[in-house]
Amino acid sequence: MTLEAYAEYGAIMAPDSWSALEHAVHAALGSKEQMHRIVAEHDGQLVGSVLLYPPSADAYDGAGHRVTWPELRLLAVSAEARGLGVGRLLVEECIQRARIDGARAIGLHTSHSMEGAMRLYARMGFERVPEFDFRPDGAELVEAYVLHLDATVNG
Repeated sequence: MTLEAYAEYGAIMAPDSWSALEHAVHAALGSKEQMHRIVAEHDGQLVGSVLLYPPSADAYDGAGHRVTWPELRLLAVSAEARGLGVGRLLVEECIQRARIDGARAIGLHTSHSMEGAMRLYARMGFERVPEFDFRPDGAELVEAYVLHLDATVNG
């Protein structure tokens, strides 16, 4: 489902950027790194998923800066479930788990091609932290965002 959800970026991104993202998605899905794999179901069908890495994990396999907060990654919602709030629920679940674990912040990385996700993150109160951006070879700039967990999650 994640691969299908991300396939749309193959038509949006430059070929080198898409190739780098496609490789990163496959690597993350096959990773043995410690993480929670969180899924959303509706009527017995998988409609969304996200990976949540603890602060001690290397969520980007050495490509990004190490952070001191949990990191959510590869938020994916099936085409049939888009617009139903599935992505927001998955992010809220990550936030709730981070709070339970005592985290003071939660982060993520995205790129300008992921406009819908970026709007969701902004509505939820995530803020840019460009000092944690990185650019894999041939790829788009991978932009860092953080949500301070003492902040309220907005509409």
